[in-house]
Amino acid sequence: MKKIFITSSLFVSIIALFGLLFTPIISTAHAAPPVAVNTKDQAQDGVKKAGGTGSGNTANDFTAVIKSVIGIISFLIGLIAVLMIVIAGFRFVTSNGDANTVSSARNTILYAIIGIVIAVMAYAIVNFVLDNLT
Repeated sequence: MKKIFITSSLFVSIIALFGLLFTPIISTAHAAPPVAVNTKDQAQDGVKKAGGTGSGNTANDFTAVIKSVIGIISFLIGLIAVLMIVIAGFRFVTSNGDANTVSSARNTILYAIIGIVIAVMAYAIVNFVLDNLT
C-alpha cells in the first residue's frame, strides 16, 4: 500500500511539473493571426514599435532589454522553486517517519516559497523603477 501511494504521488508531481512547463507553450500556439497592414505609414509605425530602424529612443530599448532579462530570470527562479518543492515533496513522502528527513523536506519547501516571494518582490521593484525612470 505504501509503495502504491509513493508511486502515485510521484506520478502526480511529474504530471503537475510538466503542466507548469508546457502551459506557456500550448497557450501561445493558439494565438490570433496578425492583422494585415494596409498602408505604408502603418508598416513604418509597426517597424518602429517592434524596435526596428528609426525608433531612435535608446532609453526605451534599454528598459525593454532589462525587462526581458528580468522576466527570463524570474521564470527560471520560479521553475527552480517549483522543482525544489516537488523534490521536497518526494523526500517528505519517502521519509518513512524519519524526523530529520521530514524537517529537511519542510525547510526546503519553506525556503522555496520564500525564494518565490523574494523573486516576485524583486520583479515588481525593478519594473516599478524602470516604468518611472523617464
